[in-house]
Amino acid sequence: MTQFANHEKEINDHNVGVFVIGHGTPKDIEWFYSKNETSLEIFVASNRDAYRVTEMISSIKHSLSFRTIGFMKKAHHDGFRQTSLKGNPWQLGGVLMISVAGQLMYQHRSQQPGDHADINDILNVLK
Repeated sequence: MTQFANHEKEINDHNVGVFVIGHGTPKDIEWFYSKNETSLEIFVASNRDAYRVTEMISSIKHSLSFRTIGFMKKAHHDGFRQTSLKGNPWQLGGVLMISVAGQLMYQHRSQQPGDHADINDILNVLK
């Protein structure tokens, strides 16, 4: 999510819409907006249907690994603090870029927490 917020201007210059789907509640979206400066549109799929349809991973095994500890340390070092859980803690996300015609242009399904799509790959698809 942060990688999009940090590159909003570049993304908006390509005249595309970015929609973020979370798995918490509408109240969680309000909380997120209060803590982050972003104009990205955020929606919630509390029943997680959007995650099932897009085949995103929801797994304790994928969420708890030694590599996850490294991602947590890096995030903490970079100033990101998770002070509470919002939604399902085992649900991983990803990025799907779909054209107006419905063509899948890019996909990245996170394999564990901290496994984010490379923003440069995303920006290259927009070119």
